[in-house]
Amino acid sequence: MEQISPFETVDTIAMKFYNRGWFYHKDLRFWFTRVKNMEPLVKTNSYERGCYFCFEPNGWQTVRKDNFVLQYEMVEKRPVLPQQ
Repeated sequence: MEQISPFETVDTIAMKFYNRGWFYHKDLRFWFTRVKNMEPLVKTNSYERGCYFCFEPNGWQTVRKDNFVLQYEMVEKRPVLPQQ
């Protein structure tokens, strides 16, 4: 991941994660991305279950979560940044 400047806004940093295929879980307060080349085991209108990588900021590490259930309502919407 590219360097993050201390002068960047939270929305700008979040956009960098979103642009790389990560999404923010509102309840757990972690960033997640699907494991590459692995489709969800179950996919419905309200959730999916599968393998994801989770970025845990406390340990500053990425951890694999197998068989994780992702409720779509828990995914933070992508921010809209003002045009410069």
